[in-house]
Amino acid sequence: MKRKVFLSVMLFAFIGSFSFAGSVCDRVSLSKIMPYMPADYRVIHKKPLKNTNLCDMLIEVNGKLFTVYANEKIAIVGTLFKNGSNISSQEINRYLQSQFSKNFKLYGNKLKELAISTYKPSKKTRRFVYLVCDPNNRACEFLKRDLIDFAKKSGFGIKLILVGISQDAQNKIERFICNNKSFKDYTESNYGKDISCKRAKRYISESNRLIFEELKINSLPTFITQNGRYQAGSNLNTLKNILK
Repeated sequence: MKRKVFLSVMLFAFIGSFSFAGSVCDRVSLSKIMPYMPADYRVIHKKPLKNTNLCDMLIEVNGKLFTVYANEKIAIVGTLFKNGSNISSQEINRYLQSQFSKNFKLYGNKLKELAISTYKPSKKTRRFVYLVCDPNNRACEFLKRDLIDFAKKSGFGIKLILVGISQDAQNKIERFICNNKSFKDYTESNYGKDISCKRAKRYISESNRLIFEELKINSLPTFITQNGRYQAGSNLNTLKNILK
């Protein structure tokens, strides 16, 4: 799962009457206020933060996203909460979902071909969610024990897609495929005996390319719905929200 590396702060708005010529965002220069910012930072979008003299900015640095609330004199890096909701997180998630949706339209049809194993809670199951995992990912391992129970309670089947970053993970995928293992075997970490086959090597190449290069997923586990919504992480309670 992604490590949260930014300071969470309670941001209290500077509310009052401000008279500006133009938007507060036009006068923000992060390189002046925050001289340690990498020169190649990218502003994804920016807009005035309602009822404040601050500009709400979504920034990307080295592939990482974070929010900044700034004007021409100050910059606050952190998390904005309002009425108990994490506004910053919602903003980042909306952007990530929009980017994923674009990639899903181009490459999402390949997911069906790369489902290495499927679990159906009943013979009549028609709704599925894709689960993308690496055999050596700790969060994926922790998730295994709850997958079948979740499928039975939610009514959704699970289509498994495996990717391998390390050589050891790729070896496990190869054993799983070449030994024709089942979804239940996956949940029990039973990858089978150490054998090799061409179809497994081809699968690993195709699944890694689809997930990391084409869909640009960088966090595991990831769940993907049939209509293009996704969730990074192993929280099955929040997963229910995107399956509705």
